[in-house]
Amino acid sequence: MRRNLAIALLLVIAALLAGCGELDSIKITHDARSMLELGETVNLQAKGVSSMGFGVKLEDAEWSVSDEKVAAIVGNGTEAVLTALLPGEVVVTATSGDLSGTLAFTVVGELPNPLMFAESFEDGEVGAYPEGWIVLDQETHDGKGHSGARVSADRASDGSQSLKLTSVPDADGSAELVFEQPLLYNRLTVDIWKDPNVTENANLELHTEEGRVGGLFITGSGQLGYRRPNGDNKPYLETYRMPNGQWVTVEFQWNDSTKLYKVYVIADGTRVEVTPSGGTPFEEAYQDGQVVKFKASVTKRDADKVIYIDNLKVYDMAIEDLLK
Repeated sequence: MRRNLAIALLLVIAALLAGCGELDSIKITHDARSMLELGETVNLQAKGVSSMGFGVKLEDAEWSVSDEKVAAIVGNGTEAVLTALLPGEVVVTATSGDLSGTLAFTVVGELPNPLMFAESFEDGEVGAYPEGWIVLDQETHDGKGHSGARVSADRASDGSQSLKLTSVPDADGSAELVFEQPLLYNRLTVDIWKDPNVTENANLELHTEEGRVGGLFITGSGQLGYRRPNGDNKPYLETYRMPNGQWVTVEFQWNDSTKLYKVYVIADGTRVEVTPSGGTPFEEAYQDGQVVKFKASVTKRDADKVIYIDNLKVYDMAIEDLLK
């Protein structure tokens, strides 16, 4: 019985090993994007694959394209170079014996730019309210000679100017940017600077027309809390604190179709995800709306508090996906 079982196991292993080494299909890999600009070249490689998904040596391949007007290909064994010639769609084929593999490319006159919006406050007048922004509680701040939110040359992460947000005991220092259209699948980055010698809390948030759907709360000591579906910002992240006294980048990503968002903090070459892996749901109170606004604020306390933001950018993630 044992001898028969051992023989059966050996036969199974032999069959598996045979499947691992037998060529079943061809896969084409490349070193660029699937969307190409005119004149761009791509290095291609044909690889053998077994029925079980293991790599198998491929001796040779013949290369062709579906439309020689759109792209030209020059093959050298299992490698080839593709050159984009005219806008259009083209399918590359690598053939060896009875097997072939294909890969599609799109050629465009110019690659689309995923950057939709950028603000570095360089065009603003120092001491003035930022153009295009809504500064909250202006009367309270103006009446006491405070800035609220004004363009400043004190410091900058990009260029020579930034937006200085100042709170007073009676009002937060807050400014909102309303976008021209709803943002459905996007990425927003913004740089923030917080004073290491004072205690101030900061909020960076995403809003619909009706209210907040997500955000990052930063304590005076650099503790980080993302906004949960019920609006809470606790518990704070235990494994990391955002450094004060230097420029730090905060990044939001969100998808309106799933109603999920992510928050990252990037400092000193380290990228930390504050939200759980896979993101967190929009806040329940306003999750039916779409993101149309970004808000930054420093919380009012018993004395004036200051933060700076700079270099705000918004990207179209659908275009970024195409360009990967």
